[in-house]
Amino acid sequence: TVLPFGTPKELVTLGAYLWTRNPMYLGMLTALIGAALIMGTLPFFLTPWLFFLIVNRIHIPYEEAMLTQTFGQSYERYLKRVRRWI
Repeated sequence: TVLPFGTPKELVTLGAYLWTRNPMYLGMLTALIGAALIMGTLPFFLTPWLFFLIVNRIHIPYEEAMLTQTFGQSYERYLKRVRRWI
């Protein structure tokens, strides 16, 4: 679900989810890196790192635990097959 605290109803494994488990986070990270390259200042170069650390250590583990609880072995197989980022 695109709602951060919503309950997922279906495990999506097609499209961008074939290559990365977190295409929305990857897209946001890519946009932040692009903004940093365009702006060229230190705060803009720190922002992608901060985003990555927060998402990778807080948001994604929470989501993965919830998806494991919801979808069980189906999600665990998906975890083994598809990488978290790329």
